[in-house]
Amino acid sequence: MGLVWLGSRILVSKVVSPETGFQVGAFANLLILLLVIYWALRDTYGTQLPSESHFLVDLKNTLRAGSKYMILVSALIFVNYAFLEADFLAKKVADQMQESADWLNEDANYQQLLVESPQLKDKSKEELLQMKKEQVEMFNSAHTQTLFSLMALMFMNVFYAFIMVLLFRKVLYRQKTHPLS
Repeated sequence: MGLVWLGSRILVSKVVSPETGFQVGAFANLLILLLVIYWALRDTYGTQLPSESHFLVDLKNTLRAGSKYMILVSALIFVNYAFLEADFLAKKVADQMQESADWLNEDANYQQLLVESPQLKDKSKEELLQMKKEQVEMFNSAHTQTLFSLMALMFMNVFYAFIMVLLFRKVLYRQKTHPLS
């Protein structure tokens, strides 16, 4: 599944644009995570009745299945940003630095920055740009992007698992065990 995500992201990035590829990759990731959780529940409920299982056991099983997917995708995200599409993050850094340089080159903006941040009074424009570049490069590194992606996937894994277990136990299971209600 993770390779499907990576392939679709790279394909859309090359054919359409890197930004669109990023968006398609993010939404494909969420859809695949939802499917992994669904399949884990379907397998669980295919072998036992809902009354034989507890809500927390079902939640644990779905979280386990989603966690395996998250680890795989996090590794693939790192490989993607570090090796396959390294130019994507470099382009983002260059674009953000160009915007910062354009903004800082206007004297009104530079003076406003010095008024709002008195601790920067002894810094030149070049020093401020260098500080900004360090921040932008750190934020747009493969490690940071992988960490943020993992954190977002962890949150979505918990959310999806909770919702899917409730849906299976209260709606889908109910129809299966009580067809006349």
